[in-house]
Amino acid sequence: MDFQMRPLRSEEEKSSPSFFRRWKWAGVLVLGLLAFGAYAAHRTYNNKSLVPALPGRAPQFALERDVNGHTNMLLLGTGGEQAEGGNLTDSIMIVSIDPEAPTVSVVSIPRDLFVISPAGNRKINELYAAIRYQHLLENLEVYGKNFTREERTAAADKAADDTLPELRKALETPLGIELHYAVVVDYELFSDIIDALDGVDVYVTQTLHDTQYPAPNYQYQTFHIDAGQQHLDGQMALMYARSRSTTSDFDRARRQQDILIALRKKAMSHKVLTDVGTLSDLWGSFRARIHTDLPLSALLALAKIGAGIDMDTVTSAVLSNDDTARGGILYTPDSRDYGGQFVLRPYQSGLLQQFLQLNLLHPEALLERAHISVHNGTKEPGKAGELAAELQLLGFQVVEVGNYRPEDTAQDSSSKSTVGAAELPYTLVFSVSEKPVPETLNYLSKEMGLPVVQEARAREALGPHASQVTPSEEPDGMVDIQVLLGKDDPADDDGSVLVPSVRR
Repeated sequence: MDFQMRPLRSEEEKSSPSFFRRWKWAGVLVLGLLAFGAYAAHRTYNNKSLVPALPGRAPQFALERDVNGHTNMLLLGTGGEQAEGGNLTDSIMIVSIDPEAPTVSVVSIPRDLFVISPAGNRKINELYAAIRYQHLLENLEVYGKNFTREERTAAADKAADDTLPELRKALETPLGIELHYAVVVDYELFSDIIDALDGVDVYVTQTLHDTQYPAPNYQYQTFHIDAGQQHLDGQMALMYARSRSTTSDFDRARRQQDILIALRKKAMSHKVLTDVGTLSDLWGSFRARIHTDLPLSALLALAKIGAGIDMDTVTSAVLSNDDTARGGILYTPDSRDYGGQFVLRPYQSGLLQQFLQLNLLHPEALLERAHISVHNGTKEPGKAGELAAELQLLGFQVVEVGNYRPEDTAQDSSSKSTVGAAELPYTLVFSVSEKPVPETLNYLSKEMGLPVVQEARAREALGPHASQVTPSEEPDGMVDIQVLLGKDDPADDDGSVLVPSVRR
C-alpha cells in the first residue's frame, strides 16, 4: 500500500484574512451606500423636502431576479468626465444578492481583463466609456453641428441613461451572469460623504510622495502623506485612495479598502440616519455623483435587505493572475497580440464563467467551508494536484492531496470489493465527517461532474482498503469530503451508475 498525503494550507490560510475581509466590507459598503441613498430619499420625502410625491400607492419593494433567485448588479467607479481618464472605469465589481437568505456575494474584476463582447473586443474598463461616447455622438446628431451647451448636456444625460442597459447586456455574454442593474459611482461622492462626516481616521502604513497626481486641465500636482495615524478630509482621502504612480495597483486597492472601512466606522459612530439635514445634503451628492438604472423602489428594497445582512453570509473574491490564490484564473498573454497593451485573459475557456457562477450564484457551497481531501488512485502522475489546484482557485478549501494505491494482491472472490489492482478503476467522492456539506457535494456533482456517492457504498466498493481512506485530523478539524480519483466514472458492467448520487 502506497498512501501518501501532504497537507495543504486552506484558502483562508493562504490568503490574508484581512484582505478578503476588506473586500467583503468594500462590496457591502457600496451596497450600503445605495441603501443609504434610498434611505435618505425616503426620509427626506417623508419630511416633504426633496423627493416629489410618488404617484399612486407606496412603491413596492421589488427586485429583478435570475433563475437562482439572485439579483445581480454591476458596480463601476469612475473619475467623472472632467477627470483624467474620463469615463474609464478603474473599479469594477459584481454584487449578487439573494434576498431570501439573505446573502451577498462580491467579485472584484481587474480593469485589464480583456473581454469579447457584442459591444466590442477590448479591456473591460473601456466598455462603459466607449458605449457612452457612441451614444453621445448619436444624440448630438439630432441637434446638428451647432448645438448649444444645454443641448450637449441633454445629449450627455441621455447617453448615460442609454449606456447602462447596453453595457449590462454586453457583459452578460463574456461573464456568463445575468445583470439586472448597473451603478456608476463618481469617486468624488466618497469625498463629499467624508466631508459631511468631518473626515475619517486612517492608519497610513507607508509614506507616499506622488509628484504626478492628476490635477485639473490635465496637469500634475504633488501629493504627500506621512506614515502613521492620519485624519483625512474628503479630498485628502480621495487622493490617498487613488494615488498610483509610486505603488502597485494591489497597494492602491488596499488603500481604497482602508478608506471604505474607515468611512463605515465613522458613519456608524455618527447619528447620520437621524439627522435630516445631513441626509438632505448627502441626498444631493447622491443625485449628482451616482448614475444608476435602479428605480427608487429597488433602492428601498436594498435598504430593507441590507438591514438584515450578516457578515458571516457574505463571500468575496478578487480575480487576478496569482495562480496560488483564490480567483487566480487569469494570465498575461503576449502584449503584441493586443496592440502592445497589457491585458489579462482566463487561462482556460469557460473558467471565468464557472468561477463567477460559483462565487456569485452558488455561495452556499463556499459558505459551508468544507475541508476537501484529494487523492490520486491512478498511475497518471499529478492528477490529484491538478484537481486540487482547480478547486482552490475556484474558492474551495483543499487541506490534503496525495496518492492512493490499493495493494496489488489477488482479489478475494467472496469480497464485494471492486478494488484489487494497482489502480482504482473509478472515481469516488463522498462525505467522511458528521458536518453537513450538502451544497458542496451538490456543486461537485452537478457543476463539476464528479460522481458523488454515499459513504457506506463507497467503503463497500473499496472493501478491505476502505480503512486506508479514513482522514487524519487536521489542526482546523476533520476532513469533510474525500475525493478518490480513478481511471473511469463508476459504472456497473451494464453501464449503470454503481452507487447513487446524493443530490436531491
